[in-house]
Amino acid sequence: MVCFVFRVIQSLSQSTPCASSLRAQAVGLLLRVWLILSPLNPQKDIKKQLPYELRKAIILDAIKEETNIKLVEIERNLPRPLYTIRTVQALKLLYPHEQFSMLIGSDNLLSFSSWYHPHELLS
Repeated sequence: MVCFVFRVIQSLSQSTPCASSLRAQAVGLLLRVWLILSPLNPQKDIKKQLPYELRKAIILDAIKEETNIKLVEIERNLPRPLYTIRTVQALKLLYPHEQFSMLIGSDNLLSFSSWYHPHELLS
C-alpha cells in the first residue's frame, strides 16, 4: 500500500500528516509513503507560499534518511488548475497495480467538502 500526503511543507512537525505518516510507516501499517509536492496550493495565497524549489529542498532534507518515504512531483506536470482528484486519477493511471490511501491534516479535513469533487475522493 502507498499512502500519499499533500501539502507536505507544513508537514514537518510532530502533529502533521508527515509525522503521522512516519509513525504509521514505522509500525508497519503502510509499505510506502509518497509526499506529493504541489507547485501551487489553490487554497492558499501565492504570495505566502515558499518557492517550489525551496519547499522541495526542505522536504528532501527531511526525508533523506527514510527508505520508504519519497517525494513525488507528479503535480508539476499536471494541467492547471490542480485538484486532488486529478492527481489521484493520474496516480492510478501511472501506477495501476498500487493500492493508494490518502492522508490529510485536520485543517484540510475541515475544508474537505469545498474541494473539487470531494465525493470522488472518498470512493
